[in-house]
Amino acid sequence: MKIEVDGIMIKTSTAYNQFLEYLAQKVSPADILAFQAPKEQQERLHILTEKNKADTLTPDENAELDEILAFNRLMTLLKTRAYVALKQK
Repeated sequence: MKIEVDGIMIKTSTAYNQFLEYLAQKVSPADILAFQAPKEQQERLHILTEKNKADTLTPDENAELDEILAFNRLMTLLKTRAYVALKQK
């Protein structure tokens, strides 16, 4: 399945979609949309992104950056579904 987020088509697996649907049904769409990563995580992402641009990430930092980016993709997809659910009400 593909969904569009900010003009970008994102391909997702069936299991991924089922998980997102489950979360979207268990947590209110408004709560999902209101969620923000903790400030510390946002700051850490900024630091890791800058180090990545400078090509100075350690292997552990690279893995940490990948994990944060994967989480951000998940939240983008989940928030997209929550937004659509609110619009349909």
